[in-house]
Amino acid sequence: MNAKHASCFVIMPFSATSHRQHGTDVTITKPQWDHIYEHWIKKAVESFQGGKFSCKRSPSQPGNFVKGIIADLSGSDIVIADLTGGNGHDVATQPLDSFQLRCDLPQSVE
Repeated sequence: MNAKHASCFVIMPFSATSHRQHGTDVTITKPQWDHIYEHWIKKAVESFQGGKFSCKRSPSQPGNFVKGIIADLSGSDIVIADLTGGNGHDVATQPLDSFQLRCDLPQSVE
């Protein structure tokens, strides 16, 4: 891991998702997902240990973007995956065993 900035890749839905929580249907909209990433996840990651981590999320774009996501998954020091919901357009709907993920934590996190 780079001593200056370690990389964190966040894989999460790009668009609205629905799921059941405590027996109630819950929808999370695209603007809500964007807010969760920008104001919660990215802010927490990039402030951890005095800013030693950079945080990246794949851009929402049409077409075949899976290859880029797989490259980001394999090239990042840490991966955060939010697999909430899923609507057929999100990589989160892919079977987890289709990706070979490594789980190496920095000693300071273990």
